Amino acid sequence: MPPRRPAVPRGPAPRAKPRARDQRAAPSGRTGPARAASPAAGRRGTLGRPVTPVTAVVGVLIVLTLLLTPQLRAWWVQQRGLGQLHAEVAASQRDLAAMRSEREQWNDPDYVRAQARERLHFVLPGETGLTVTTGLPPQARPASGAQGAGVQVPAAAGRPWFGGLWESVRVAGGPPPPPLPSR
Repeated sequence: MPPRRPAVPRGPAPRAKPRARDQRAAPSGRTGPARAASPAAGRRGTLGRPVTPVTAVVGVLIVLTLLLTPQLRAWWVQQRGLGQLHAEVAASQRDLAAMRSEREQWNDPDYVRAQARERLHFVLPGETGLTVTTGLPPQARPASGAQGAGVQVPAAAGRPWFGGLWESVRVAGGPPPPPLPSR
């Protein structure tokens, strides 16, 4: 078995007493460093300069600035995001109002009838529908008061309806037809 080492004393090492430059007898008979006449001279900073109230306030302000800057930045970012969310909410409310008015229009039977005529090319019983497939686009055509009233649709040369449908599917992806000669 190896020999044991002697125990090392634990705890703080004893320190030597610092020597004071100017040791005077205090009124109570104690000796110690002489006290300065002004109160500010007794408060010294780590660099040996006196700490004045102005430097203390500036130091506190610097520490507060360093502590509060991240929180203020986060608050600013949140405020900016909140403004964007308010704008989105306002836009959504405008869209909702537009959709509600459109829903009210769809509750009107006359509006539904007009949309069925325009979008789906429906006709009322006794009317004959006509769809122009060549010529001017619908926006450029002159508006007529009696759309589809009394207009006859020519027969499709004896072909059934699915023959016309198949023909339109066949030519759908091809080149456009040549323009009609102008009159």
